[in-house]
Amino acid sequence: MGMAEIENTAPSAFDAIVVGGGPSGCSCALFLARAGRKVLLLEKAAFPREKVCGDAFSGKSIGIARELGLLGKIGECKHGIVRRLAMTAPNGKKVTVPFNNADGMEFAGYVIERKDTDAVFFNAVKTEPNVTVMENFPVYSVTKDADGAVDGVEGTAVGSNEKKRFKSRVVVGADGAASAVSRSLGLPSQPLGHVYSAVRGYYEGVTGLAEEIELYFIDSVLPGYLWVFPMGGNRANVGIG
Repeated sequence: MGMAEIENTAPSAFDAIVVGGGPSGCSCALFLARAGRKVLLLEKAAFPREKVCGDAFSGKSIGIARELGLLGKIGECKHGIVRRLAMTAPNGKKVTVPFNNADGMEFAGYVIERKDTDAVFFNAVKTEPNVTVMENFPVYSVTKDADGAVDGVEGTAVGSNEKKRFKSRVVVGADGAASAVSRSLGLPSQPLGHVYSAVRGYYEGVTGLAEEIELYFIDSVLPGYLWVFPMGGNRANVGIG
């Protein structure tokens, strides 16, 4: 059976389409919506969803969450705190680097399960009046007008055989390393030539954790590394990339 096609024929149904519902896509959608723009956010998965991550939430992320009014909700999530970075070389030598405190806080940042952080941002988007959210909608390409300018996206909802096309003045590709927006535009122009992979697990009953991010550089995985991030309550995010 061929795909039926449903096209949104309005010249500019949305001011912006944001592809990807992670923290970057949600932040973009929120800033646009609160500036009075009509936004469509398309996410290929359904929340809550997992993502391999070290789970650190610090630095500029603190400032953005505060500006969006979400820092309080971030702090309510189960978390550990971070004050330092500890790096251990293959020969066992260790260097510890203190972080500056985040603006208005007594420490540098949090370590929070990524699914919890993502949920805070995604739930904020779902309650924003100027944002329309569609989950389980993978975008596979951008569309272009007669002059070759990007004017929207098309994709197919999970479990459907109907191709849908949405129009907008601007398309934001916030769909990660395997970005469909980037691929459909031929970006980057040359293959990166590298493959990055990582595996992460959560461990309970871990003793000896400090309020620091631990990075271990091991000969067999260079230029990658092993990480241990404290999550509070003797829990740790442990991964290798």
